[in-house]
Amino acid sequence: MDKTISAADTARDERRLRPLDPTQAPRGRGFLAWMWFAIGPYRSTFYLVTLVMASRHTVAAAIPMFFSYFIALVAAGGLGFGEAMSLAAPYLVVFALFLAGIVVLYPQLTMVDLAMRGLGMYALDRMIAMDTAWHEDKASGAKGQKINKGRESFKILLDSFFWSILAQVGLFVSLGAAVAMLDVPPLFYLLYLLFGLSYFALAVLTLPALRRRFDRFYAAFEELFGNVYDFLSSVTTIKIFTLERPILRRARNVELSGHRTAQHLFRFQGLRWVLLNLLAGLWIVVIFIFALYSATTGTMPLEAFTLILMFTVNAWMRFEWLAYELNAMVEAYAGFSRLTEVLADARDAVEAPDTQTGEIFTPRRGEIALSEVSFAYKNSAEPVVTGLTLSIPAGQKVGLVGPSGAGKSTLLKLLLALYKPDGGRLEVDGRSVADLDLRAFRQGFAVIPQEPAIFNMSLRDNIRFARPEASDAEVEAAARAAHAHEFIDAYPQGYETVAGERGVMLSGGQRQRIAIARAVLRDAPIVILDEATSALDSATERLVQDSLDSLFAGRTVIAIAHRLSTLARFERIVVMDQGRIVEDGPHDALIDKAGLYARLWGLQARTVE
Repeated sequence: MDKTISAADTARDERRLRPLDPTQAPRGRGFLAWMWFAIGPYRSTFYLVTLVMASRHTVAAAIPMFFSYFIALVAAGGLGFGEAMSLAAPYLVVFALFLAGIVVLYPQLTMVDLAMRGLGMYALDRMIAMDTAWHEDKASGAKGQKINKGRESFKILLDSFFWSILAQVGLFVSLGAAVAMLDVPPLFYLLYLLFGLSYFALAVLTLPALRRRFDRFYAAFEELFGNVYDFLSSVTTIKIFTLERPILRRARNVELSGHRTAQHLFRFQGLRWVLLNLLAGLWIVVIFIFALYSATTGTMPLEAFTLILMFTVNAWMRFEWLAYELNAMVEAYAGFSRLTEVLADARDAVEAPDTQTGEIFTPRRGEIALSEVSFAYKNSAEPVVTGLTLSIPAGQKVGLVGPSGAGKSTLLKLLLALYKPDGGRLEVDGRSVADLDLRAFRQGFAVIPQEPAIFNMSLRDNIRFARPEASDAEVEAAARAAHAHEFIDAYPQGYETVAGERGVMLSGGQRQRIAIARAVLRDAPIVILDEATSALDSATERLVQDSLDSLFAGRTVIAIAHRLSTLARFERIVVMDQGRIVEDGPHDALIDKAGLYARLWGLQARTVE
């Protein structure tokens, strides 16, 4: 945040950016319903701006009628300047109000911007709330592109409503008023009506085909964006393996595929544009011929003929502009709809663990019990965990061991309620996790993952994520306990040093020490370690292990480590294989048993030798 912004300005901006209420979200994927939902906090402003903008467009479209009226007065003769001004005064007042109406431009722009940002915040919130399986199935770049393009498309659609749709409404209102007030034959009213109906019929009938092409275009664009994100986030790997040429070839193929999709879209857009303009041109010629005939035969006065010609030219320019605007609106509609499809999935995902609500309960003791728990990934033919029963008393230190694919990491995710079991029961401190509010439940866990997520912000804020209300002193104390203070303090900016995207400024060991500092700051009764010290050198690991021993005191600890020596001093080791628990006991007892654990221990011992 910019530190020059005052507290009063911040509070005012907080009041302006009002959050969207998820309980009011549409249940389907209807485009208009989601538009209406997104502007919900600002509807009073929307009504005011719509009224003023519609009035302004109507007045603007009526200006030709005003000129035509005064041409008729001047042509009739015998009208002095004073009389002419007195007759013009009401129109000038209306015109002055028309000019004054531009003051709504600021609230209109502000409303659109706030609604767009509110939609972006809501989309981010709902995507985060989606279950882990959904996120693992989607590319991060594509998800980000959906939000960005959806926000942009929402703004385009609102701007089009105020500046295009309302303008057309104003045109037809003025045209109707002109026909009623001046001596224009009703035939021309019918011609304009047929003109508008046929034009919009062709435009609407071609919209589904245009939308399908835009859908394919955006799908290709999201694939491209996801690839670019992957490539740029893996630059070091690309350089190490000299993959520049293969990566660029792959990127070129994706670009060419996207271009072919775009060509299909552009050809259809071009054909549609030609047909709409040919239709408009045909109607303009027909109206002109009828107007010319009526004027030359004396059935229509001069001022009406002038009005018809001015409105015809106006209509031609507006319809040509509208044809372009319709393309932009359909493109925006496609981009916005791709976001609302995700939001509708998030609204309907009642099975998603992260949307679960229930009893507000945070574990305090750390007692864990699993009974006949089974789980399979969505696209997996076989379950990853089968009939798993495990009881962990509060304060016990348990190591999880097993070959790759045994289900260890999946078990940890089940404990954190990142996945919902397909069967069985999971309890913490005697409470069924299925009945708990998950946000409150997860407050009882501290997790040190193998690959910590480091955000592009200060190191202080990266640590403080574990407990946002923590003071600077508490953050620094946690960093000292994790032996992170030494390298942080060595930076010129110290704790204010920005970590860079995904922690690019830090080494693997430094990132893990930041994660350990988070766990220390979290001060939770249950600690989960997933290869927590794998990136540390031996000397640092010994120092950090002492800190972890202090952190573990009185807490339930569940740890995965491929380096079995780090688990040998744990009270209990649970050995998994093919989703089942095959051995359970302390290190010495499992060695004496000469089973899977003993074989794994022996393999590592020989490797070290």
